[in-house]
Amino acid sequence: MKFKRTMALVLAGLLAFGLAACSSGGGDESGGDTSGSGTENNVSHSENSLWNRTFEGVTLKRLLWYEPSESEMALVKEFEERTGCTIEDDVVDYQNYNTVLANSIAADDPYDIGYLYGAFFPTQVIAGMYQPVNSYMTDEYLLDNSSAETIANGGFDMQKMNYYHWNGNYYGLSSYWDVDMLVLLYRTDLIVEAGLQTPNDYVEQGNWNLDTFYELASSLTNANRNMYGYSAGGENTRSYVELIGSYGTQIVKYDSNGVPSQNLDDPLVLEALNFIQKMTYGSGAIVSPGSADVSFRKGNAAMSIDGLYEIPKMLNDTNVSDVVKNNWDIAPIPLAAGNADGAYPTDWLKAIGVVNGSENPDAVAAFALAMSKGIGDNAWQSSLSEEQFDRVTPFYADINYSNYAYGTLGEDLVTMIARIMVGDDVSQLIDENKLAFQAQIDRVING
Repeated sequence: MKFKRTMALVLAGLLAFGLAACSSGGGDESGGDTSGSGTENNVSHSENSLWNRTFEGVTLKRLLWYEPSESEMALVKEFEERTGCTIEDDVVDYQNYNTVLANSIAADDPYDIGYLYGAFFPTQVIAGMYQPVNSYMTDEYLLDNSSAETIANGGFDMQKMNYYHWNGNYYGLSSYWDVDMLVLLYRTDLIVEAGLQTPNDYVEQGNWNLDTFYELASSLTNANRNMYGYSAGGENTRSYVELIGSYGTQIVKYDSNGVPSQNLDDPLVLEALNFIQKMTYGSGAIVSPGSADVSFRKGNAAMSIDGLYEIPKMLNDTNVSDVVKNNWDIAPIPLAAGNADGAYPTDWLKAIGVVNGSENPDAVAAFALAMSKGIGDNAWQSSLSEEQFDRVTPFYADINYSNYAYGTLGEDLVTMIARIMVGDDVSQLIDENKLAFQAQIDRVING
């Protein structure tokens, strides 16, 4: 009975967080916000280029699951004034987003601008919600990411668009910044008080990996003070996917056409899941188990993996103490020791899509280009020091995205992680879930 109660608490916590993440788009409260402090495009383009085209009298209907920020609306206004095009927004809740979009197509009154997201792909495309965007993938529209200056000029990021490739076509128009970036948050005061090195000290030494992360978290854990080295438990499903990504692998793999399949046969997945069990159930016991509260914000954890978009929320939360607000810093998510040169794991990608049935695909693509000049969800930028911002920026150039592990598997992944957390045999769980994971993926693919 004790096992069942523990399992129920863990699973409930994981599911509660998953629902909370989905309700805000799996990331910040601005969902697909691709806004920011725009930079004027000083690159020369042909007169007929979408960079310079006007669309007098055209109205583009855009469907959102978030209220656009002031900075995003400034970019929208700039686009409207330059092109003569009008953007008309409708806002619905995240859970009903795809239903409203599909109903508009069925009623022969489609929206023009929609948003693809990790949890929505490839389901949206299979359901016929979006048009291919292959024709916009020319040199003139693709991003040159050779420097910060050229990135500021905007354009579509081919590396990210590859994640919205399905059955030979591309469907998502992504900019360089269209990603929910995750980092490791840590408490500077607790680490200094304990006489330990900070994560960034390890980074400077070239020795920041899952081994040193575990050692640091273990040293900072004091159950008698209700203090844990790392906050996840039932409160942050993302953290587990990111730790798997730290090994340079994912629970789900996909081929060059974007077709996903289960990846539980990968030995690195076994290593990653064993590490998660070591963190949650093993002798380290350094994660606050089964809690739906955010322990880092409450002051009960020294480290946590979370989104940059959570930092301003934390700083504006009246329930967070000044001790926490005044003593935090950020570092890269630690990688497995054998993956020191690998890509940093992060959260879902976002992309603008041309809704199926839209009669103005060129105007939608031009709008996406205009939005690509922004620096993304920059609500968090003002919360970082210049040094912290410079520390974060390089992560965007080499990222291991986690699109499929959330949206394709859903509760199957949550259930497996919950069983790992209460001590079930990891190898046995892998064997049990191979067919179940593939069956769930097949259901998504086949509609």
